[in-house]
Amino acid sequence: MNSMSRQVRLFLFVMLILSCTTLSRAETSRFSIGTGVDYRTGDYGTDDSFDSFTIPVIINYYPSARFDFEVFIPYLYQSSSTTVLAGGDRVISVDRNGRGRRATSTTTEIVETTEEDLESSESGLGDISLTAGYTFLHQDGMRPNARLYAYLKIPTADEDKGLGTGEFDYGAGLELSAWKDFWYGKIAAGGVFQGEHADWELKDYATFEGELGRQFTNRVYGSLSAWGATKPAEDSSSLLEIRVNNTLWLSRQWSAESYLGKGLTSGSADFSAGIKLYRHF
Repeated sequence: MNSMSRQVRLFLFVMLILSCTTLSRAETSRFSIGTGVDYRTGDYGTDDSFDSFTIPVIINYYPSARFDFEVFIPYLYQSSSTTVLAGGDRVISVDRNGRGRRATSTTTEIVETTEEDLESSESGLGDISLTAGYTFLHQDGMRPNARLYAYLKIPTADEDKGLGTGEFDYGAGLELSAWKDFWYGKIAAGGVFQGEHADWELKDYATFEGELGRQFTNRVYGSLSAWGATKPAEDSSSLLEIRVNNTLWLSRQWSAESYLGKGLTSGSADFSAGIKLYRHF
């Protein structure tokens, strides 16, 4: 019954994403495409340090003032596979085993991954994620912008390499944002439903985010942000990180984004940094 319930919820969720991307096809399309690199390092609550690089291709589509759509396609490199990456732009880490060993029983054999295998570096395609948003209220006086969003993670990463969990994840949330003169504020909260896994006790988790920013010039925007989540697995901690962000408009067609981040819990990266370049059409 639980498996059937998850399948029904996943089907309804995919239908929501498809509707968000097709309702306004007649509108004038606006696109952006970007790439860059994200670096993270930390022990994620384990005994060893863990480094990872993400090189994403990010495609954004804005069919109207109310609808937005994003495709996030990451290429991953990680210094070891003792930790599973189960996120997209935000890394959710799941310790494969604190001692670096995992055994799976089947009807005919026992498959064991050795500590040496888990500690080797791995790279490859990560999990592709899709996000669709709908702004149902626009800012008017004291009333903020209000946006609903839906999220789907497709398990395109190699599970055996520790680049993903091999499961579909999906979620949704609400975002409120507003401008006041040169100042910008945003708060958001949502939830993610993770697929069941035979080896790791994955959990559904809640997320929250806040941002306070300022437009310093026509070309420069800076902000402080915080992002957190409840425990994504039984043996992991809750997540919390803060970031200093900057956006620089190089021209009408080009923009660059950068950030420096610091994790505040054992399940988050100790340090993170990234830079991305976007072409707008």
